[in-house]
Amino acid sequence: MDGPLAGGVSGLGCALIWAATSFLWAAVGREARPVAITAFKAVLGSLAFTAVVAAGTGRVWPTTVAASTQGLLALSGVIGLAAGDLCFFVALMALGPRRALLLHLLAAPLAALLAAPTLGEHIGLAGWLGIGGTLAGVAWVQAERVPPRAPGRSQLPAWLGVAAGVGGGLGQAVSSLLTKAALREGVALPEVLQIRLVAAAAALLVTGLVSFRLVAWAAPFGRGVTLGRAVLASLGGTVVGLVLMTHSQGAIPVGLSNALTSTAPLWSVPLAIVLRDERVSARAVLGTVVAVGGVALVLAT
Repeated sequence: MDGPLAGGVSGLGCALIWAATSFLWAAVGREARPVAITAFKAVLGSLAFTAVVAAGTGRVWPTTVAASTQGLLALSGVIGLAAGDLCFFVALMALGPRRALLLHLLAAPLAALLAAPTLGEHIGLAGWLGIGGTLAGVAWVQAERVPPRAPGRSQLPAWLGVAAGVGGGLGQAVSSLLTKAALREGVALPEVLQIRLVAAAAALLVTGLVSFRLVAWAAPFGRGVTLGRAVLASLGGTVVGLVLMTHSQGAIPVGLSNALTSTAPLWSVPLAIVLRDERVSARAVLGTVVAVGGVALVLAT
């Protein structure tokens, strides 16, 4: 199945997977630092897609892709999968899955705005109203009184989580624009993801080596439970999730794709009830609906 319908289904599927794996990453985050988590999933993802490319083409690297296109994809990987994902995990540790995912909603309106001058995708009055609705929904949920942190939860300050969440949304928006530009060149999806993830992994590993913290980053994954959760979350969120997201970006406008993947908070609400027996307030539900409705309105043009 291909075309706009398949792109929409892929976007929604990606959102569901990201919502589910965010709970796994939150558990891993009690043992590992956000930068270690980001590096782990980038390395595992790059190995997975290198194996896929090698099996499909007989080459371990897509040498047929133009150097300029490889550069776009590498930059997209560093911005979105290294810096952007690191910001998301900081927000996840400080705010919890539901609110971190809500801040990630900002990627959709930001992508829609940036796509106008770069990809020729313009929004009208409905788009601007959608941006306002998205920000209002996010602000509504963020303004909700937060109960004291449960034992074992990260003690990162909330302001840092909010700042990181906004940064992650911006990184996702810019990264999606760069990826869409490369997809227009006809690069195969596995090659797109291989280049992006290898660039992200390289940037993070060099950072770890230069800072002499690589061994410390790897230490938490020596524990079986933590390693198992990290592998499962990486295979789901990084491998399957990125395949679905990239397919969606290639099949439909980048703003619409980001809007659909931004529905993850809607999936996280019932998951929070089932997995954590968490009580979700009416205010949180209303804020989520307003925010996602605003994202949809951005693209109702």
